[in-house]
Amino acid sequence: MKNPGLGYLITGLFALVGLCTGVLFFSELYTRCRITMNGIETNGTVVEVKYQTSKGTVLAAPVIEYKTSMGTTEIYDSEVYTNMVKYEEGETIKLHYDPDNPKRVVLGKGGWLNISLFLAFFAVFGTFGFYGLWWVDWYRRRDNWLNENGREIQASFVGTKQSMGQHRALCEWKDPVTGQLYQFVGDWNTGIQSDTIPPGTPIPVLIDADDPRRRYRVDVSEWSPKAS
Repeated sequence: MKNPGLGYLITGLFALVGLCTGVLFFSELYTRCRITMNGIETNGTVVEVKYQTSKGTVLAAPVIEYKTSMGTTEIYDSEVYTNMVKYEEGETIKLHYDPDNPKRVVLGKGGWLNISLFLAFFAVFGTFGFYGLWWVDWYRRRDNWLNENGREIQASFVGTKQSMGQHRALCEWKDPVTGQLYQFVGDWNTGIQSDTIPPGTPIPVLIDADDPRRRYRVDVSEWSPKAS
């Protein structure tokens, strides 16, 4: 891998965002479950529907009035705007509130929206971030091992394989001892121009002599766009 430090930085940032949204998700989930199980259930009335526009889409959030068991009237002013749930003024909505803090409310209708958003961010950023960290670290350990223990061979360039928007070098090498034919593909971040290398050109490949398929690194630095 050309720059593992940059890879760690980018995937680490994604992992950090995923971790933060994961903490928010479980915190919101715990709060919702606690209030739903231990709070007081009542019915509220939608007294206002707030609207805002985002990228041409009209989103709505309710303002709900409800009475507590102590007879006081409270207002829940939602900040979660959505077009997935429709609200109407005068509509009755079931909710639970925290008896120790009546302003802390869990809605029955649309109450999962904010939690779903945290879960979506956690899934996307967390998956990319933590898998990316593992991936970058695997390339770093592979390169370190090959630099110390690898055997360099000359494989023949046979073409390119398009992947992740790049043309990756495709080359073949026949083991002179076993007669086994191996095929090697350049790393994802070592793209070349598709017509740069003539077929049959020798390409340096660093391999694990005991198992070439397990660990190898194709060296196309001479033909990479940055080198030209």
